[in-house]
Amino acid sequence: MSCVSCATQSVMSAQESQIHAKIAFAMAAKQLDATRLQGDAAVELIEVAANMGRSPHSGHKLDLIG
Repeated sequence: MSCVSCATQSVMSAQESQIHAKIAFAMAAKQLDATRLQGDAAVELIEVAANMGRSPHSGHKLDLIG
């Protein structure tokens, strides 16, 4: 193997590593976005559930009788 061939292989390997890093970064960003959306949905569900237990005539108290 000649030095030119070694250099070419080294450059190609570096480019491939850079592409893999970009792909990994993009995938991590997508995963973070999905996790944030899930978190927002969970918070919204908790807020809705908390509001469902409130009596409209009694302020913030839970009406277990009527």
